[in-house]
Amino acid sequence: MPVLRQCQILTDLANQLNKIGRFIDAVETYDRALRLNSRFGMARGNRGIALSHYAHALYDDGQRAFMLATGHQSLKAAVANDAYYEGLGYAPAQEVFRERAKQIESRVNLNGAAKLRRKRYHTGRNPAEQHYRNWCLRNRLFINPLNDLGSMPIAAQDVLTLPVSR
Repeated sequence: MPVLRQCQILTDLANQLNKIGRFIDAVETYDRALRLNSRFGMARGNRGIALSHYAHALYDDGQRAFMLATGHQSLKAAVANDAYYEGLGYAPAQEVFRERAKQIESRVNLNGAAKLRRKRYHTGRNPAEQHYRNWCLRNRLFINPLNDLGSMPIAAQDVLTLPVSR
């Protein structure tokens, strides 16, 4: 099947997953489409929307801001000059992407999130531990919502735990 058709199918599937509240699965499916064509505009933009939905489900303000900032990057990429759209008629979707990006800009310190993204995070005491943690990152195995954003060292720790029983 042509790559374009695969991207369309994966993006449509991800849209449905996001619509029913399965935004983690949706983000993973958008990422699959973007691995096929990193410029595919509808996957870029809808990924940004899914990340903003996901962010609103998080209890931690810092994680929420980082998730929103990452969604903002996807939204901006969807309306960038290099974004690929397979024809005319996508202006309404692009306007939705622009508006959501503006909403995020008004609520999130994007410069602060960018600094967190550039910061060097400790991924282990020795090469074996670093290798293991990087493998966990690539396979999204950490129990950390930021793990769903991709292989980023900021997510290289388990932060979700069971509540303390009383």
